[in-house]
Amino acid sequence: MGRNKTDGVDASHIREYCELFKPQPWAPPSNAHRTLGELQTIRAGIIASLTQWKNRRNSGMVDAVAQSLADVTISHFASQLEAVDEAIAQTIDDDSDLRRQRDLLLSISGVGETLAGVVLAELPGPNVLRSSSEVVAYAGLNPRLYQSGTSINRITSISKIGNAVLRTALYMPAMSAMRYNPAIVALVTRLKAQGRPEDQVFLEPLGYIGYFSQMKMLDTLGLVSPEIVELRRKGELLVGRQILALRPEWAILRPRDVDLFPRYPKPPENFPNEFAAQYELVKVFDATRRLERYGAIPGRAFLEFDSVFLIYRRKDLSRLAEPSSIDYGP
Repeated sequence: MGRNKTDGVDASHIREYCELFKPQPWAPPSNAHRTLGELQTIRAGIIASLTQWKNRRNSGMVDAVAQSLADVTISHFASQLEAVDEAIAQTIDDDSDLRRQRDLLLSISGVGETLAGVVLAELPGPNVLRSSSEVVAYAGLNPRLYQSGTSINRITSISKIGNAVLRTALYMPAMSAMRYNPAIVALVTRLKAQGRPEDQVFLEPLGYIGYFSQMKMLDTLGLVSPEIVELRRKGELLVGRQILALRPEWAILRPRDVDLFPRYPKPPENFPNEFAAQYELVKVFDATRRLERYGAIPGRAFLEFDSVFLIYRRKDLSRLAEPSSIDYGP
C-alpha cells in the first residue's frame, strides 16, 4: 500500500511488477484488429443511442410531430446498427486469423456472432494472456474477498477491475449457460454441493470456480492472491510446494503439474510422496473424448491444454458425499 502517487512511485511499482511476472513486450494490433475495435466502439455508441431514443419514445410522448421525429431517429439508428454489423462481419471474414478465431468461438454453445465480435475486439490473444486465469482477471471476473477478523466476511463477488465492455458482453451468455449448458450446470451443482464457503482452492483457472463456489481462490500466478505473490517473491515458483506451504482445502491441477512433481529439486527427497500424504485425488474432469468429436479445429492445442483437470482435497478433512444425479453433458 502506498501513500503517494507520483511518476517515480508508479515507475517503481511497474518495475517491481515486471521483475516479478516478466510480461511480454507490447505489440501493436494488426490493421484488421484495429478496424474491428473501431467498429465495435461505433456499434456500442449506436446501441446506447438507440436504447435512449426507444426509452424516450415510450416515456409518454404525446405530440404527433415529436413521435414522428422519434420514430425516424429510431429507424436511423436501427439501419446504422445493421450497417455496422455487416462491416464487422466483413472485417472478420477478410482476415484469416480473425475468421479462424471467430469460427472457434462460434463452436462454443451460447456464443453467437455478436459476442464473438466483441471478444475478438476486446480480448488480447494468447501471446498476451497466456492462461484462463489471466483472461478472467483481464475481464474483472475474478472473485473479490472482503474479510476482516471474525466479524466481517462479506459474500464473495467479482472484482469488476477489468474490461467492462467484455464483462458486460459475457454476462447474459453466462446466465444462459448456467441454465441450459449441461456441462456448466453440472459444474455449478458440484461446486455448491461439495464446497464450503470457508474453504480455500488452489488453482490456475479462475472464473466459474471462483465465482460460483464462493470460496477463497489461491491462483498460481497471484493475480488475486497476495499469499501467492509473497511466495513468488521468495522464489517459490513450483505449484506443488506452494500448495504445501499454504495448505488449502482444495487443489485443482492439470496432469502436467502432477507429472512434474518427481522432478522437483531436493529437499524433500521424494516430493510426490509428501504431497500424496497430505492430499487425495477425489475427482477427474476429462473432456478429451468430447474434444475428439470435433476433429481438427482452430486453437485445438489450447483446448487440449485445458481438457483434463485433477481435483485434490486435503486428507485431514471430513469426507463429503459425492453429489448424485448430475448430468455432465454429452
